[in-house]
Amino acid sequence: MPFIDFSEYSRNAFDDVENKRLSQFNQSCVIAGILTAETQQAQDYLDMFIDTLSGRTITRGKGVQLDALGRIVGQDRQLLFEGSKKWLRPDPQNPPNTFPDGPPDTSYAWVDGVNIEINNIANDDQYRNIIKSKIIKNQVKYGSVEELQKWTKQRYGLEISVEIVGPLTIDLIVPVGTPTYIKDALAYTYENSLSDKIYYAPIPVGTSINQIKELGG
Repeated sequence: MPFIDFSEYSRNAFDDVENKRLSQFNQSCVIAGILTAETQQAQDYLDMFIDTLSGRTITRGKGVQLDALGRIVGQDRQLLFEGSKKWLRPDPQNPPNTFPDGPPDTSYAWVDGVNIEINNIANDDQYRNIIKSKIIKNQVKYGSVEELQKWTKQRYGLEISVEIVGPLTIDLIVPVGTPTYIKDALAYTYENSLSDKIYYAPIPVGTSINQIKELGG
């Protein structure tokens, strides 16, 4: 998203004062000093006004400014499946006969590749991208392939394909090497008062993802 140019609102207060100063005051050092001080205050105010406008954009906003923009589009800073970290978790509860050395002991151990959702808050750079993605999602009309591709490109920088494999059933095809957390996010669902299965991605209600395949995999 390009920067918004607010230069049309910029003004040089010193030029304005110079053009409007009475000629009889040109030789007065006292008047010149007063005008310079007051003009600098006016210039500082004008510059602050431009900075305020710029700070209310997604591209240049920071901190609470981005929080306000997020509230407008309905997006908080909570990250979903954003990267894999080391964490503690119990052994999987698989049937005992699938373990060659006997049933799991359910003890905790450090493992790689477990996604953390709790207290995973986006920083400003991440939040800008999430807000832009939310704007795209808010504008989805049909849940079309093009709309899903546009959202995925903005949110994760991925070029994906969609394959229809049955009635209201699709496969998502992602590039080889796509991180697990992204595939988890694409398949993530939640429920509300309107539906018991809503995808995080802009996929129409009633449509199901059969599987997520890597291209060439």
